[in-house]
Amino acid sequence: MLTEMFVSFILLFVLLTIIFKISGNRTIPLGFDYRNVWILSINTGISPDNNDKIKNDSLEGLQIADLLEREVKNNTEVVAAAKNMYNIPYSDIYRSELKYGDKSCYNVTYSATDANYPDVMNIKMQEGRWFEKSDIGRNETPIVINEVLKKSFFGEEPALNKVIQSGLYRVIGVVKYFKIRGEFTENTPHFFIMMKPGDMPWQLLIRSRPGSGEAFRCDLITRTSAIAKDWTITAGKLSDFRKRTFQIDWMPVIVISIISAFLIINILLGLMGLLWYNISLRKPEIGLRKSVGAPTGKIEKQLIGEMLALTTLGIIPGVIIAFQFPLLGAFNIKPGIFISAILTATLLIYLFVFISTVLPTTIVAGIKPAEALYEE
Repeated sequence: MLTEMFVSFILLFVLLTIIFKISGNRTIPLGFDYRNVWILSINTGISPDNNDKIKNDSLEGLQIADLLEREVKNNTEVVAAAKNMYNIPYSDIYRSELKYGDKSCYNVTYSATDANYPDVMNIKMQEGRWFEKSDIGRNETPIVINEVLKKSFFGEEPALNKVIQSGLYRVIGVVKYFKIRGEFTENTPHFFIMMKPGDMPWQLLIRSRPGSGEAFRCDLITRTSAIAKDWTITAGKLSDFRKRTFQIDWMPVIVISIISAFLIINILLGLMGLLWYNISLRKPEIGLRKSVGAPTGKIEKQLIGEMLALTTLGIIPGVIIAFQFPLLGAFNIKPGIFISAILTATLLIYLFVFISTVLPTTIVAGIKPAEALYEE
């Protein structure tokens, strides 16, 4: 029984920690608006990583890309459109390491885009400004960073006009939030690079009027494919990317939940059978006590209390182990999440044991003294 209590507590603690962490991220603002946003993906047949080949061998491609953008913006259903390279919202494939003096920030996600991006994604500036045409040709590439990256490098100091990455980038603006992976992730470091005139876009991000559906998507593909006949062009809603990302992110949680639920149910069934057997062995004791006037309620309380005491002995080692995680600051998870998981797991274990104990205890305690002593 003690082993079952310990295993159940550890399973619940791990599962609740994951759920509380993901759910807690939901309260942090997303930083952009995915609704009514479409992604027009452009495949020229040349590897996106080989941007120099596109610029040197296919300058015509850049002209076609400009024609595509103009054609998209001429659509009456389009509110705004922006070129994009590298990561799009709900995708964090491309990462980099940034340095400022002796400070380094690892696994920083980034996107390259143009001046229209805030209009498409409804991004609000916290400090400074977004890219402008006047930024073209500057020695340092203008970038906009989010608040997490700002605090990593500059703390509470102003970030504007700071030059990072050995003079490669100049910070011109800061956005408070931008959770590129979505609502259930943390606000991790991210920055936006201004696209240069010779950069070939990989996507066009498009904000449409509310209500635009399949007809709008078909119209987009038809018009753009007529211009870029040798390219592969696809279009889809950003909300569909969001759903796929959530399925990927939540799949491990769902699998762990199913496995944990299966194990805990089996443990509870085994526990109920074990309790039933152990309490049944005490029928003579219960019959003797009732024959001398012991109330049924007191007998029930005693048996349930004994089981809860055993439960306490079983989960104490688990609680001791679990408390090491907030003390060590493990996995970059806030201590409050660990504490909440410990308390909730403890309460659930007590609840499960109470439910498993009540039925056999009530039945055995309700036996008449004559029946119990007769069997003995």
